[in-house]
Amino acid sequence: MKKITFTILFFLAGISLIAQTSKVVNVTTPGNLKNLITTAEQNTVSTLTLTGSIDARDFVFMRDKLAVLAVLDLSMVSVKAYTGADGTNTGVYTVYNANEIPVYAFYDPLLFTYKATLATIKLPSTATKIGEKAFYFNYNLAGTIIIPASLTKIGQLAFYGCSSISAFSVVSSNPRYSSSYGVLFNKSQDSLFIFPPAKGSSY
Repeated sequence: MKKITFTILFFLAGISLIAQTSKVVNVTTPGNLKNLITTAEQNTVSTLTLTGSIDARDFVFMRDKLAVLAVLDLSMVSVKAYTGADGTNTGVYTVYNANEIPVYAFYDPLLFTYKATLATIKLPSTATKIGEKAFYFNYNLAGTIIIPASLTKIGQLAFYGCSSISAFSVVSSNPRYSSSYGVLFNKSQDSLFIFPPAKGSSY
């Protein structure tokens, strides 16, 4: 009986692993990601690479509909401006600027829910800002966060509660930020911005 139970559990675990898939999507029209991923894929895509152009509506889709999203590569994406009530500031008419990771990108301020599955993020190479509470309490977001050369603003509490981040690495040509031993500083390194929670030591 124990052998049968173990076999069934092993089989189900195998199905679960197989079900999680990778997908590359080119979004030619901002706001259209929801039409490029099937209903079935919403529950299976764990690794997603996007190219093309997206806006705040696409971030909502990734945040709220991709149930097992763990690895997200936005490095080749262009974030476009959007104005309306269908963005990440749930139900609120908001102006979202181009080249910005929108406010509440992976945190719903209405339901107080966060993207617990998200483990890896590659930011757009053209991003200029990370909005307020963009990754708020994404506690499984881990490893090194690479800050691109173009990024000059990180909003309040953007990485608050991201207890698994171990380091920040800043592209050397960035005019605003720099990093040393994984710690995020201003360019002259006389102001400390973020000490990675998972670095495992004090500063």
